[in-house]
Amino acid sequence: MIKKYFGRFRKPLTETPNLVVSQVESFKWLVEKGLKEVFEEFSSIKDFSAKKFQLDFASFELAEPKFDEYTAKDRKLSYEAPLKVRVRLKNLIMNTEKEQEIFMADFPLMTSHGTFIISGIERVVVPQLARSTGVSFTAQELKGKKTFGAKIIPGRGAWIELETDLDGTLYVRIDRKRKFPVTTLLRVFLPVEAGGVVSNDKIFALFSDIPGARHHIEKTLAKDHTNTLDEAAIEIHKRLRDGDLAAAENAREFVHSIFDKERYDLSRVGRFRFNNRFGIKETAKEIERRTLSLSDLVFIISHIIHLNNTPGSMEDDIDHLGSRRVRLVGELFQQKIRVGMAQIKRNIQNRMSTIDTDVTLPVQFISPKPLQARMKEFFTTNQLSQFRASAHRLCSWPGRPQPCSRRLRGT
Repeated sequence: MIKKYFGRFRKPLTETPNLVVSQVESFKWLVEKGLKEVFEEFSSIKDFSAKKFQLDFASFELAEPKFDEYTAKDRKLSYEAPLKVRVRLKNLIMNTEKEQEIFMADFPLMTSHGTFIISGIERVVVPQLARSTGVSFTAQELKGKKTFGAKIIPGRGAWIELETDLDGTLYVRIDRKRKFPVTTLLRVFLPVEAGGVVSNDKIFALFSDIPGARHHIEKTLAKDHTNTLDEAAIEIHKRLRDGDLAAAENAREFVHSIFDKERYDLSRVGRFRFNNRFGIKETAKEIERRTLSLSDLVFIISHIIHLNNTPGSMEDDIDHLGSRRVRLVGELFQQKIRVGMAQIKRNIQNRMSTIDTDVTLPVQFISPKPLQARMKEFFTTNQLSQFRASAHRLCSWPGRPQPCSRRLRGT
């Protein structure tokens, strides 16, 4: 066939981009790093007393797929590979250790053109435009006066909201529960003195170089009836679990667990946006720090005070695209895997508490069914998992409008 060119240019002005390369790279990240993150996160599972058993996920392996993508499609099968995990069980009472390789699930694989084959059907996972993690500053009108606050949105864990009252008192809410003075939360992070006391002077010292901060801190301390770490922990526990009484030690453990790395993850994106906003130098160690610290809270509270004391200050525009980001298939699938592993962890801890201490095989503790169910759910019932149309090349693009798809078919 002889090609004839009737235009001024014989070659395209720009190369056609690979529209699925971001999805392919995201799934590659999941296989190489994302799965490792999840297993490390759920490693060192202990029974509730922490005296009988300890289970660790030492390593994992994705074996070769049973069938190639063409055979899977032809035979109405799934294109997947066995996911096996090497598990180490320590019996703390008998002082023994046993390793065992356990099959966890058939892990769906992505084809070279960014699709998955599930039961012979080619599917695509549509990227999600979501609100970005990190800190954003808000405002509210109270009797004609504009006051400012902040929302700390993590990748995983409790949302933290700060707000300013009309008289300048600073409050905080955790997981949209009852609010309490922000100084109560600061006492949990500050080092204690003799008798567990956290003095008001230490709180004032945190904001000594912030103009106008003393007025806000004084108003907040007037509403804060706690003086010690134990009192602060009990007060926070009371606000989050109303009616559930707790001893000081249990309250401390509960509050610290909210901000523990196992339950709270600001995410890499959230940490990057936070550091970028406050001019914190990016280092490898800093970008991996994905929990909240005392210095983080001080930065946020200081900026709220600055906004309250600066006429004409504006809150962040949450609808701006700079406040949103695209969540690709690797992150979405990792989130679902994490849910399945959390269920497995709870089941393991329950079995550890009831099983005899002479048991030494890891397989007797692990049932991979919750993980398998979450994986299947992700591809079969998830709204972001869609059939890949192939009547026209453009129809295979994820997120295309359905009317466009019908026009391309000529109907």
